[in-house]
Amino acid sequence: PTRLSPPQQLSPPPPPPEDEFKPSPSLVKFMVTLGFSKEQSERAVRATRTKTEKEVYEKAQPWLLKQRVEINRADFAAPREVFTWDHMDMDGYALRWGSDNKAANLS
Repeated sequence: PTRLSPPQQLSPPPPPPEDEFKPSPSLVKFMVTLGFSKEQSERAVRATRTKTEKEVYEKAQPWLLKQRVEINRADFAAPREVFTWDHMDMDGYALRWGSDNKAANLS
């Protein structure tokens, strides 16, 4: 017969570090009124340790906008696949209908 060992007690998760900054709900709400999402606002307030509305303008908002610029630059530099046909306008709508306007490549 196989003997089972008694169930092991899992230790509780460690408490958060004492220096962990908790964003103020009022500052997060204030940033939401500026047009940012709640998640973005919380991340910016926490990252910049913002404590006043003035600091939102001085620290959190510029930090968040800079993050967005970096994401946009990476997205812009990413490779893309482009499709074009001779009879297509700039919006991508066919100006001439039918399958004879398709081409295998751009040449």
